[in-house]
Amino acid sequence: MSASSKSLYGPAPLIAASIIAGIMVQVFLAGLALFGGPTDWGMHGLFGGVLSLPILALAALSLLPAGALFRQPALMLVLLYITQVMLVVLGQDLSLPWLSALHPANALVMLLVTVESWRRTAL
Repeated sequence: MSASSKSLYGPAPLIAASIIAGIMVQVFLAGLALFGGPTDWGMHGLFGGVLSLPILALAALSLLPAGALFRQPALMLVLLYITQVMLVVLGQDLSLPWLSALHPANALVMLLVTVESWRRTAL
């Protein structure tokens, strides 16, 4: 990455990389809860809430003039995050486990979209 592109995107590449790492931690925490016992789901939920912060920060940066290149995936990531929460909440409230089962599939889409955001900012 050249010096000019570093100043152009500011902290966006680092924020995108932290989201990628955060999603990977979430997968680990889900596995830990699955194999360690149901009481471990609280950490997965808590960390998922914390993950909203860099997602919103990336989206906010994308709204700046220099963020036009990564605006679409950054804003899509916000929608996917909202979907991620709604899949679990609605799946449980409506007793539709198949809806909640889309939660990990949506996480994979979130990872791909975040990698695209990172790719666009790290060039």
